[in-house]
Amino acid sequence: MPLIHDYMEIWYFGVPFVVVPMVGNNALRAKGDMKTPASIMLFIVAVNIILDPLFIFGLGPFPELGLKGAAIATVIARALSLIFGLYFLHFRDHMLTFKSPGIAELVNSWKNLLSIALPAAGAKVIIPIAIGIVTHLLARYGSVPVAAFGAASRAEFFLLAIIMALSSVINPFVGQNIGANKVARAKQALNKGMRFAIIWGIGSFLFLYLLAKPIARMFTTEEAVITNIILYLHIVPMGYALRSIFDIVANVLNVLRKPLISGGLIFMQMILLIVPLTYLGALLFEVKGIFIGLVVANCIAGIIAYFVLRKQMKNPITGI
Repeated sequence: MPLIHDYMEIWYFGVPFVVVPMVGNNALRAKGDMKTPASIMLFIVAVNIILDPLFIFGLGPFPELGLKGAAIATVIARALSLIFGLYFLHFRDHMLTFKSPGIAELVNSWKNLLSIALPAAGAKVIIPIAIGIVTHLLARYGSVPVAAFGAASRAEFFLLAIIMALSSVINPFVGQNIGANKVARAKQALNKGMRFAIIWGIGSFLFLYLLAKPIARMFTTEEAVITNIILYLHIVPMGYALRSIFDIVANVLNVLRKPLISGGLIFMQMILLIVPLTYLGALLFEVKGIFIGLVVANCIAGIIAYFVLRKQMKNPITGI
């Protein structure tokens, strides 16, 4: 807890530096500019790589601050990203205005935005709740499975990040094309995107299955934790292909102005599938059963999401 306070009490001051660029980067993507947000994110990473060792270990004239130093480096990097993001939005793309709108215009704008944002935000809140429940189930078997779950989740992130990137590209592309009444082109992009997601998911499973042991040893030297990481990487990635389909569908539905359907799918995946199936798996096969429950839940959710999207794409213009 003291270490958490050391980091978070500083990082919380940087929340505006996180939120504003997040909105700005998505605004740039929505107009078709993918390179600028990517450059800003790479810049943040580069600044962190440079500042982290300076502030954490106190290299040169810098004081040794430990975890506080990591937080300070992150806040500085995020603040710089805010400055660059606002520069591109205002001076290059002229997407910001300081003209005060009327109350009626402001309320109407908020209404239009929140009709999508509130259901989407509510759905996002469900995800950490479900993950917390899964962690609680694992904690019944001690700290080793929890540690393995955390490490394996970080390992899989590097592969699933490709699907996140694909989704961030597909969303504005589909929205722009449907807005231009080019529905066939939007459908073609979705089909190709989901085809890639399936291939990437299968490839990721094979990669993690074959390299599970050396990947596990990158995180720890404790054999018990390594065994559980390997168990995770041998089982959970089997559902990556259909999980990737689900993630694409859930995001695209927001673009189609169907946030309630998207939120309903996420609720189904997290609460109606993952929670009971991992609980059942724990009863039957303990830790291994929890991991199997995750696979089954993601596969069922992915199949349902695919058919939901097919139905919504039959006449997407009516939802825009």
